[in-house]
Amino acid sequence: MIAGGGIGGLCTALVLQNQGHDVHIYEKATSYRPFGGPIQIATNALESIRRIDGDVYARIMELERK
Repeated sequence: MIAGGGIGGLCTALVLQNQGHDVHIYEKATSYRPFGGPIQIATNALESIRRIDGDVYARIMELERK
């Protein structure tokens, strides 16, 4: 169980899911609301995502090019 669907909670869920755990994320917000623009991922965080899951990294990079 992960409390919070922010970038930290989502990355934690990704790692645990890739390790074979049954992961459930609980978020208090009832609907998506952007807070001032798109999600920005710093270079060091992006490198962490690449090391955690190369497929997710590739999808992020693909969306970046659009």
